[in-house]
Amino acid sequence: MPGLEDIYAAGDAIDFPIKHGGLAAQQADVAAQAIAAQAGASLTPEMFDPVIHGMLLTYGKPRYLTAQISGGHGFSSEISDTPTWSPPGKIVARYLAPYLDGLDRERVRSDTTLTSERLTTDHADAQPAITASAVSA
Repeated sequence: MPGLEDIYAAGDAIDFPIKHGGLAAQQADVAAQAIAAQAGASLTPEMFDPVIHGMLLTYGKPRYLTAQISGGHGFSSEISDTPTWSPPGKIVARYLAPYLDGLDRERVRSDTTLTSERLTTDHADAQPAITASAVSA
């Protein structure tokens, strides 16, 4: 809010012309750093330097897009065959992206474990199937 100090916001509620989930997460990172520094954490808050990352799905390999937004004064963009950010997820933000990546990895591990257990259990209780050829023999 212009003219006021110590007010923090992020996302669609702020006065920034581009509304994008990845930018909202970056804004939240900057706000969190400023709040932490004000509370006494030993860090220097970074300035908001908006970068949009995206993945363009094609019939072939996906293309990875990056655009640096420079405060209403234009932008620069890049396209590549590999992600220019890490982890290469849907949201690119310092704290949220690694957190979401960890949740995804845990979900995959859980799904794999559940599938393995289900297969083991299903096969342990399985009865031999009677086929038409076995009945007629």
